[in-house]
Amino acid sequence: MNPPVYEYDDYRSYATDWLAKRPSLSQRWLAQRLQVSASMVSMILAGQRDTTLDKTPLWCEALDLEGEDAAYFTALLYVEHHPDHTIRRDARRRIQAGKDFYRARTMSAEVRWLGSWLHLALLEAARCPGFDGSAPTLAERLWPPVSVEDVATALGELQSSGSLRETSSGWEVDMAPLRTAMRIHDTEAAEQAHTLHRTELEHALRALEELPGGERAVASVIFSTPKNNASKVLGEASQMLIELATAHGGDEPGEVMQVVIAAFPHTRSPPE
Repeated sequence: MNPPVYEYDDYRSYATDWLAKRPSLSQRWLAQRLQVSASMVSMILAGQRDTTLDKTPLWCEALDLEGEDAAYFTALLYVEHHPDHTIRRDARRRIQAGKDFYRARTMSAEVRWLGSWLHLALLEAARCPGFDGSAPTLAERLWPPVSVEDVATALGELQSSGSLRETSSGWEVDMAPLRTAMRIHDTEAAEQAHTLHRTELEHALRALEELPGGERAVASVIFSTPKNNASKVLGEASQMLIELATAHGGDEPGEVMQVVIAAFPHTRSPPE
C-alpha cells in the first residue's frame, strides 16, 4: 500500500518511505527503474544530487503513482527542479490544492464517525488493558450487538486516519483527527451529532429491556423554571457529563460505559 503522497512536501522523503514499506525492494531496484546508477539514487534520496525532470514519468511508474497522485508527485519535482518560475508557482498551487483535497476527503470520512457510537466505543475500548484489535473478540463483547464485519471496517477506518495506532508497546488513541473534523465541517458535524444522540437514546431504550437493573440506571425529574432560564438548565445538564468524565478520567479502564442525559421542555409557548 502506498503512503499517502499528499502528506509529503518532498519527493525524496516519499520515495524513501515508499521503499521502506517494501523490504523486498531496494535502491538498486529503483535505480534500474529510473535507468540510473544505484549510487545516483542513493545521492538523490540523500539530497546530495538532483534528479532530472525527464525522469518524472519513470519516478511515477516506479512508485506506482497514477492520476492525481502522480500529478501531485510531479508537482513536488517541479517545485524543486523546474527552471521556469511560473511553472514552479503553478506547482506550488497544485501541491496546496492536493493537500486541501486530501484533507477534505479524510475529514469527510472522519466526520461520519461523530454519528457512530461504534467508532467512539472502539476508541475508548482501545484504552482498556487486553485490547488486541481483534474484530471477532470485540464484536462478541460489544453491546448492542454488532457484526464482526462492521467492527473490522470501523477498526480499519480508525487506523487509516491515525486515530488508532498499534505500536510496539501497545495501542495508542489520538482524538485529534475527530476534533479537526468538527472544526472543519461545522454543519455536517452538527448533523452527525444529531444522529449520534438519536442512537444513544435508542440504546437507552434497549437497555431497559435487555440489561439487568444492576447494569443500567434510568432516572427522571420534572420541575418548572422561568422560561428564560432554559438555556442555563441545559448547560448545567451538559456540565454533569463533563464532571462525570473528569471524575473518572483517571480510573483504571476495564469497561466502556455510556451516560446519556436528555433535557427538554414539556411545555411549549402557544402560537401567537
